[in-house]
Amino acid sequence: MTMLAALDNFLTVYRHRSIGKAARELRISQPALSKAIRRLEDELRVPLFVRSPAGVEPTRFADALSRRATVINDEYQRATAEIRSLRDNPAGEARIGVGPAIAASLLPEMLATFLVRQPDVKVHVVEGLYESLSEAIMRSQIDLAITTRPTELISNDLMRELLFMDRFSFVCRADHPLAQRPHVSPADLLSAPWVLAPRTGLLWHRICDVFERHGLHPPEPRVETNSAGCMKTLLLSGQFLSLVPLHLISPEVQRGELVALNVVNVRIDRDVIVLRRNGSVLPPAAKALIDHIHDHVGHLAREGDGRISAGAYQSH
Repeated sequence: MTMLAALDNFLTVYRHRSIGKAARELRISQPALSKAIRRLEDELRVPLFVRSPAGVEPTRFADALSRRATVINDEYQRATAEIRSLRDNPAGEARIGVGPAIAASLLPEMLATFLVRQPDVKVHVVEGLYESLSEAIMRSQIDLAITTRPTELISNDLMRELLFMDRFSFVCRADHPLAQRPHVSPADLLSAPWVLAPRTGLLWHRICDVFERHGLHPPEPRVETNSAGCMKTLLLSGQFLSLVPLHLISPEVQRGELVALNVVNVRIDRDVIVLRRNGSVLPPAAKALIDHIHDHVGHLAREGDGRISAGAYQSH
């Protein structure tokens, strides 16, 4: 029996907590599966399960092995899928996760220029917040993610690099009363309804800090959404204020539809990072894509595009 087959047997027993149920899923006999588990225990020289009439319970050795075995199994599945993809499509595939604001603004132009250079590459894009994207990386569902740095510590199983710093702007429609003022105070911002990203995210904490520093309660959003499209539509309706990355509303600002307010003594930035699993090897298509994204962001920074903070680009 190969080591991959042995690990697959182990993971099935670990998941079911039962030799019988695992044997039925694997379509082998219970004695054969029990023998395979004992052989793995002999090789590792530790007990993996404690047997009882009710089933089996994993030991701490099994818990440790399951974490690594899952990664090995996932990587093997990814490797075989990549080989099949390379066989059918020599250029391969890239699977990438992105946050909502980047998915609605910078990513489309990055992909457009990348796919001109790499016409045979297929790209899968998943949109989500940090929590779902980091989990998708750990499950090998995506190769990497472009997301915002979380407030909590990043798991040691993940590696990250700074891509750029995202500058946020307080935004309203061009004919909103606040848009006519050369300077706006934080207190002025409380006079209108707000649409904001969910308060479970990093941005909400930054907003609270801004208003509390000025002795004010933070705005109570009328709408909370992680949908960039919904946020922009509400802003364009004329009633709402929001705090969004400048790159998200750059086309509307250029057309004179939305305005970034000049709020006195307030600046809010966030780190946008590239996130991947520690020790993972990117497929060639994903490596080519992230190299292109680095180049694109670097070009925007050098050209003073304005959507990325000056000096905020991190070369790789």
